[in-house]
Amino acid sequence: MPPVLSRKIESLQFYFIIRKFAQDLSGETESFLPISSQSEPMAELNDCINLNNSDLLACTVVNSKNERLSQFLVTDQFQFILVEPDSRKLGWGIVRFVALLQDVLIVWNFRQSNFAHQR
Repeated sequence: MPPVLSRKIESLQFYFIIRKFAQDLSGETESFLPISSQSEPMAELNDCINLNNSDLLACTVVNSKNERLSQFLVTDQFQFILVEPDSRKLGWGIVRFVALLQDVLIVWNFRQSNFAHQR
């Protein structure tokens, strides 16, 4: 990362930390940040979620034990979700991995174009 960009990011982080500290000292509650309306509850591990009207991407997930798991990638406005189909309910899935989109980095494997690594 270029040094100029790194300094800008550090300055923004420092600003938000000081802002939060000042609000905590004065007893104020956050009213402007985060700038998102989380009207829908966030998915959690082992939740059973409705996949109707969702775009699904079939994936084979290779975990650290080198096991291959068939899962589906679902995204909503805020989250990156990997689900397994629920055998009891048609159109529903069980959450096996969930992360905020802002925290997910996908790195493509250029040697094998059908592989991507999530960090």
